[in-house]
Amino acid sequence: MHPVGEAWLRPFDAEVRLVLPWLSTAARHLLDSHAALECGWGVASAWVRGFNFGNLTAGTSWRGAKWTEANADDEYALDGSVKRVSQTWRAYSTVPDAIA
Repeated sequence: MHPVGEAWLRPFDAEVRLVLPWLSTAARHLLDSHAALECGWGVASAWVRGFNFGNLTAGTSWRGAKWTEANADDEYALDGSVKRVSQTWRAYSTVPDAIA
């Protein structure tokens, strides 16, 4: 494994083990892998600014912390056109809060 990836994965996996001790090894590896992909091994802005490893948006029912980034995402129309849109992301204060 690349040193940068390992530096992010080891502490993340340790948090997953603490918060979700009942997960099977296969399920934990799937969560670790998906989180690594979604947050770019810890460099995506949603992770850096709020431990949001899944790039979860803050919809109208979200009552927690959040932040908005202009031109943060692509929106695809049925006709195939693409436009940049602002996105409001969920923000978590800790990794365990994000996992739970």
